[in-house]
Amino acid sequence: MHAASRFLIALCYLPAVAGANELLTVYDRALTQDATLQAAGHARDAAAQAYPQARAALLPQLSAGYGYAYTDSETELQGQPPQTRDGTNRSLDVTLNQALFDWSAFQQLDQASQQVALADSQYLAARQDLALRVAQAYFGVLSANDTLRSATAENEAVGRQLEQAKERFEVGLSAITDVQEAQARFDLTVAQLIDAERAVQAANEALVEITGARAAGVSQLQDEIPLPAPAPADSAAWVDAAREGNLALLGSRYIVAAAEAGVKVARGAHLPTVGARASYSDSTSETGVFPADTTQESYGVQVTLPLFSGLAVQSRVHQARSTLEQRRSELDGTVRNVERQTRDAYQAVVAGAARTKALKQAVVSSRTALEASETGLEVGTRTAIDVLNAQQQLYLAERNYLQARYDYLLAVLTLKAVAGRLGRDDLAEIDALLVAAS
Repeated sequence: MHAASRFLIALCYLPAVAGANELLTVYDRALTQDATLQAAGHARDAAAQAYPQARAALLPQLSAGYGYAYTDSETELQGQPPQTRDGTNRSLDVTLNQALFDWSAFQQLDQASQQVALADSQYLAARQDLALRVAQAYFGVLSANDTLRSATAENEAVGRQLEQAKERFEVGLSAITDVQEAQARFDLTVAQLIDAERAVQAANEALVEITGARAAGVSQLQDEIPLPAPAPADSAAWVDAAREGNLALLGSRYIVAAAEAGVKVARGAHLPTVGARASYSDSTSETGVFPADTTQESYGVQVTLPLFSGLAVQSRVHQARSTLEQRRSELDGTVRNVERQTRDAYQAVVAGAARTKALKQAVVSSRTALEASETGLEVGTRTAIDVLNAQQQLYLAERNYLQARYDYLLAVLTLKAVAGRLGRDDLAEIDALLVAAS
């Protein structure tokens, strides 16, 4: 088993629970509903016709023609009585041509095969991109729901603090500034709650755009998810894998191969072409001086040698060479871009795991700080503002931690995508980390 595959499998050592398969359901629906993927499929199907069209030039070419004419004529010569002739003329012609040697046609066939391969790679890239977009959109929904739950909890917690501040003020245990501060924080949480509700709607609409329907249920990530480092733990190994499997890079190689064939096609205009020809004709004439029936068969080989075309062939060869150099330069740029993306994706996974662990500890520390502030408020060593600040810090840390988990998983999928290995199985492994929302 490839190390990169073991990396994602390591994410799934926890058993699947309620809510699993929802991400896969969303992805399967997107395969049939996403407009971008459907367009890519039609583009692939259209490009696939380049090969049979190029092959047609090397296959037999058969044509037939039939003619029918009725003629009524009158000829009047000096000193002679008028002569009238009428009748029908019929003709049937059948011609068969077969290319025996046509260098340009053979190279055009090779060029067409590269174009078809390019279209296939672009469609595979679109499918892979769809998997990543589905994960991003689906995690966007889950993250928005997490934020809404957190904003609701913070609003309720600050509301309780506001009520306590009012009660303490009424009995003379706190100043009016505590009430005002609590009221200001409560109003802020109301605004945050409105933003969170709007974010949930926007996230759902983004998912609908891809799948054509809303998710059937609402899931969330398990409380504890594994955070393995990339395997192999070497960015150079991932770069090597991306050089071989990255679909954008593969497409660029097909483009270069097609341009190389284009140079050969242009050079082929200097070479002779050889073709076989067979024809059959059958004609009947009733309007001539002597009515006749004629049948003719012919077979032969024709050689055509271009001698001079006003330097047009040389110009097309230079043009094709320049296009080839352009494609090679673009390939070099794509290689460098893929290498950079792979290193960035690798570092995103490593940093994402470390950041998630740090934010998880920040939640623990923030919760401890809030408990200390609440205890201090009771004994008079802390103020209500200290408690409000601690609450705000705790909920901010929780939201950052929840988002960091999605960022880490998306970084894992992105790394697989850059390496050209992202597919349904990878989403299934991530899907096993989902549970039904509480």
